[in-house]
Amino acid sequence: MSKESFHISVLNVVEDNDGDGEEDHFDLDDDNDGFSDIDELAYGSDPFNNSSVINKAPEGLKMEGGEILENQSLGTQVAQFIGIDADEDDNLTYRMVAPAQTEEFPFALSPTGVLRSLKSFDYEVDEHNYSIRVRVSDDRNTSFEKSFTLHLRNQIEDMDGDEIEDFYDDDIDGDGFSNQTELAEGTNPRDPYSSPMLPILKTISGYLDENGSIILRGQIEANGDAKISDFGFVLSQSLSLRRNNAEDIWIRGEGRPTQFTLKVEESPFEGDLYFRAWAKNVAGYGVGPVKKVIFAKEPPLWWGATEELPGGWKNSSWLGAFRAYDGGWLYHARLGWLYSREAPQQSVWLWREKDGWLWTKSELWPYLWSQNTKDWLYLLPGKAGEPAKFYDFTIEAYR
Repeated sequence: MSKESFHISVLNVVEDNDGDGEEDHFDLDDDNDGFSDIDELAYGSDPFNNSSVINKAPEGLKMEGGEILENQSLGTQVAQFIGIDADEDDNLTYRMVAPAQTEEFPFALSPTGVLRSLKSFDYEVDEHNYSIRVRVSDDRNTSFEKSFTLHLRNQIEDMDGDEIEDFYDDDIDGDGFSNQTELAEGTNPRDPYSSPMLPILKTISGYLDENGSIILRGQIEANGDAKISDFGFVLSQSLSLRRNNAEDIWIRGEGRPTQFTLKVEESPFEGDLYFRAWAKNVAGYGVGPVKKVIFAKEPPLWWGATEELPGGWKNSSWLGAFRAYDGGWLYHARLGWLYSREAPQQSVWLWREKDGWLWTKSELWPYLWSQNTKDWLYLLPGKAGEPAKFYDFTIEAYR
């Protein structure tokens, strides 16, 4: 049996897991993932697998804000979400989790956690509370979720300062007209200077037609920014309009507001007739300026005032008793049949068969001017039925 000695050499195999040129035995980060082998072994990740790294999932989520006042503009920031993560270098992203992510949900969340409104809210119409669930994720797609409630806050709106909030106020601008009325009439219920006003009227004219009827004309110059519901004329005996005076007469007109008329067969008053055009809208009655219809008074008959006697007879204070007939004829108690023709200044020509044309008037009676003799006659006093006797100044004798 023989013995022999040999020399055995152990050859080094260069191991470089991450290919960084530094042998693994001496490399403090064998997978080159940025974490030391010692830390990874302590954490529990594989120091030779760069996909296995030290990472902790986000562990919390908080919200700063979460309230919004009504009437804020679209895009107003409502809240800021902040994730809590032990990994300080992680980039966190945020998103809403269903069912909040619907088309009707009025908020949008950015990846950076900023929540903004997608509309202008109205406290009296919209929901007051909104539930939202948010997920925060890190670079390794680990995440944390939490639910929150957003609150819509009321903003007291009282335009007219009457201590009634506008939503419940029937007259928001305090101009005396309801919101509903202003919307119907086309004025602005939020503008106290935009409201219905009294219509403005023009009283055009009043005259008598060929039949003696009274024709009145008027028109509406401005409707007061409101619909005209009625129009016409008010008739009165005086210049002053007395709204509650039962003697004044309010009558509806005919036609359209641009121009309307009224036909009255005869005046309801004695003497002159005053009239005004009027129209009505929701603000009340507008009345135009006053005008007057002057009725031509019948000229007094030449014989003046008379006393009515039985049998159709009349008694004049200066002419005496007579009966008047059509066509100018009359029968005089002293002179018999006469034909009369009125003359200027309330005088009269009387034709008598025996004497021809005689002229006289109340101030001269019983003197009569004779057209035949070109001189005066004087009617002597006498009784009815007795033959008339004159003193004739032409012959200076009685006859």
